[in-house]
Amino acid sequence: MKLFSDMMKETGNVYATIAKDGVSGDVHGFADTGSHMLNGLMSGKIFGGGIPWGKITAIAGNPGTGKTFILLKTIKHFLDDHPTGAVFIVESESAITQKMMINRKIDINRVFFIPVSTVEDFRNQVAKLLEKYNTDMFAARKAHNAKMAKWIDDNKKAEKFNKTKAVKDNKLKPKIIHTITEWYNPNPFMICVDSIGNMSSETEMANALEFKNKADMGRREKLMKSATRVITQKLAPFQVPLILTSHIYMTMEKYSKAIVSGGSGPGYTASNIVLLFKYAIWNDAKQKIGNNIKCQLYKGRFTKEGSECWIQILFRSGLSRIYGLVKPGAEVGMIEQNGAWFTFPNGDKVQGEDALYSKPEVFDDKYLKGVEEWIKDNYCYGDEDDIPIDEDDQVKPEDNIDGI
Repeated sequence: MKLFSDMMKETGNVYATIAKDGVSGDVHGFADTGSHMLNGLMSGKIFGGGIPWGKITAIAGNPGTGKTFILLKTIKHFLDDHPTGAVFIVESESAITQKMMINRKIDINRVFFIPVSTVEDFRNQVAKLLEKYNTDMFAARKAHNAKMAKWIDDNKKAEKFNKTKAVKDNKLKPKIIHTITEWYNPNPFMICVDSIGNMSSETEMANALEFKNKADMGRREKLMKSATRVITQKLAPFQVPLILTSHIYMTMEKYSKAIVSGGSGPGYTASNIVLLFKYAIWNDAKQKIGNNIKCQLYKGRFTKEGSECWIQILFRSGLSRIYGLVKPGAEVGMIEQNGAWFTFPNGDKVQGEDALYSKPEVFDDKYLKGVEEWIKDNYCYGDEDDIPIDEDDQVKPEDNIDGI
């Protein structure tokens, strides 16, 4: 095997690995979206699920469907889960304000804004961000692994020394045995793009500045493909999640379908594409108070394409963590449904699904585990090996002490 390891080193590719140590396509974690059902739709699990690290996820919908709402909720959870992490927002719409983030209790000291106007700006600046990040993280990991390799060697010598008669007779002090630790990423970060559909090309921008009414001739779509190609491989080495938001439009075919704006680039490279469709919620005074959102998995690498779930966004309380859990729970027998009535295991009855959502204590860990089984049966692929593995069960590239 040494021959093949030496051959791989000759490539000069610092991110090359042997399969037993993990590959760049592995996913070591997920970013919580703030909704149990949306987490399950995208990752196949409620607990620890959501938006995959090291991959591109696209969230698309008409105006007002909650794209930015979900984005901000994900940012909030990511920063809360990673106290030394940060989020970079590449924005072309100027839709996110400081007040919006403060109202959602997002740590604004760890959110960085990069305004862009063109696809070229997006591609080049994000590529530079990732190149800098990967270079620094690789150097830190390499230094840690070198230190651990030395400690492993020192420990072997120390263990041998500590067994000598002089040490046992207390004539010499035993040598220290170092604790070998895995390298961990001290500064995880996430990139959010809001939105790709609003970016022009440099040609389009130049034409506007020169008062020329010339068509872009498809250049923007080619550039978006280039951008996603350049960025995709740079996300994987240190598990950077990238979330894109975009609008959708309907085709003019006989059987029209929703298409993500911004070109076909994200369609080729995104691991998940979720389409959002809203349905207004009105109170008794005929005032709109929010939206129920149907989430459709247009493309999925971890769960079955075409899968759907429902989430709810209310104007006053925001994205509901538990909305959408009733139907799966009823189907697996966590609660009994008879028409509009729901019966709990203890015999208590309530009328109407909304009445259940007003009792969050119903959706305890036992209930959620039942729903997760429903998610595996309905969202995940048939082969159990295709279901995302828990993070603790995965082999990570950084476990390789040699840094190959």
